[in-house]
Amino acid sequence: MRKLALFVVGVGLWGLSPVICASEDEVVPAGQSVTVEYVQSDTIATVVDTVVISRRIINRSNHQFVGLYLSDNLPTAFVVRGYLATVNRSPVPTQYQVLPAGSVIAGYSVHHWVFDAQDGSAIDLVLAPGDTLELTIAITCASAAQFELPLHTMVCYGDAVGGLFAVGEPASILFSLDTGGEDDQGGGNDDEDDAGNDPLPREYLISSAYPNPFNGAVTIRYSGANMTIGSIDLDVYNQLGQLVYHGSRDIDAVDGLWAWEPAAGTGSGVYFYRLSSGTSASRGKLMLVK
Repeated sequence: MRKLALFVVGVGLWGLSPVICASEDEVVPAGQSVTVEYVQSDTIATVVDTVVISRRIINRSNHQFVGLYLSDNLPTAFVVRGYLATVNRSPVPTQYQVLPAGSVIAGYSVHHWVFDAQDGSAIDLVLAPGDTLELTIAITCASAAQFELPLHTMVCYGDAVGGLFAVGEPASILFSLDTGGEDDQGGGNDDEDDAGNDPLPREYLISSAYPNPFNGAVTIRYSGANMTIGSIDLDVYNQLGQLVYHGSRDIDAVDGLWAWEPAAGTGSGVYFYRLSSGTSASRGKLMLVK
């Protein structure tokens, strides 16, 4: 079982854009007083971003629901950085497991969150009338591509209606290498690129930060460093655009890790990092929580 630290409290904490893609799943048998929602914080993101998927089950009936679990088929390129399950906004335990890639759909791993194992364990949630269960999942991806989200489901049992099953419409997320700055792509004019019309640069950096939010040190994992340059730089800025850290180091591999521990007195809040190697750069957001 994996647990997400309780400082993860929804979309706003990750500094993401407002919800832009939401759908209501179809519940079978029809006519039940239960709402099952699937919400994405983004449908377009960069490889340095965290995307949040929220699963919400609202019991509007007069019956209790037990044996409840949620399932998501996510591309193998996705990394679940953390999750938080709540009922009526109070954290609840869950069993989390990932089935082998391709066990249901080729190229996808099945992620299961079980809320009532019905085996005498501590995972014994009863969703009472009026209760709202919400599962918030934080996802990152280091690959630039359009990813389809073909299948997510919910299963539970009611004490008077028998089994309930919900399935939602397919969704998608586009992860892009474009981080919003000219130097991110190595400069130059795309029209004059010897590579033709290929929008991807020949050399580029991708990076991700973890844990994020953090309260001690944060580690930035990167890939795509320019070995001909032989060095890499890290700059961290506050929300006013002021430089709070600069570092430079030699590199001997295209992949690596850089741990940043803020100086004493650095306050809580959002910071922005820029990792650069030669003409390639990658940017991201950091959340410091003290």
